[in-house]
Amino acid sequence: MRKLFTILIVVLSTQFSFNLSAQCIEGNCVNGQGTYTWADGDQYSGEYKDGKKHGQGTYNHASGAQYSGEWKDDKKHGQGTDNYANGNQYIGEWKDGKYHGQGTYNYASGSQYSGEWKDGKYHGQGTYKHPNFTSKKGIWENDVYIGTVAEVERKRKEEAERKEAARQIRLEAEKKVKTIYNACILDKSSDVDMKVHTIRRAVEETCEAISEDPSFFESWKYE
Repeated sequence: MRKLFTILIVVLSTQFSFNLSAQCIEGNCVNGQGTYTWADGDQYSGEYKDGKKHGQGTYNHASGAQYSGEWKDDKKHGQGTDNYANGNQYIGEWKDGKYHGQGTYNYASGSQYSGEWKDGKYHGQGTYKHPNFTSKKGIWENDVYIGTVAEVERKRKEEAERKEAARQIRLEAEKKVKTIYNACILDKSSDVDMKVHTIRRAVEETCEAISEDPSFFESWKYE
């Protein structure tokens, strides 16, 4: 029992000491300008709103890393610079705590990416430079290089043309299906030439199938 009581006293004392170590040491850390320190040695000095980091401020980590820039609702948001303990550095735009917009990431190894970002990843136009002076310049998607601007534009144009050709084929097929369907129901008011008796037999053979499931015509191939 005495041992359990001793453990409880130690835990409570530690928690109490931690609470004393994490505190606002200067200014207004709720709404205004202030400096707050944590028990692990981290410190933030800057603007606050409703008890959250909001506006301009600098966060110093006990590890030596530092972020200096804009904040919104306790997250890095806007323009800012992050210097990491391993020597890497990011300078640019942030959104909800992630690299987002225009920015440059300098690696301690000597590599560098400069360009557009989205959700913390290379995304859009950008250039990646290697320490040996070789580089990749063009379009990136989710950290993956997909080609030069000219190559990507050509691929996108070809894809758009392919989709348009497929759309035209579908429209033509639908037109032919409608013509056959109208012939089936002998709708003289639908601009169908009733003299097309050469296809009458084929039409009659398909009428029953059309009435049961018109969608099967989508699998037909028209010249």
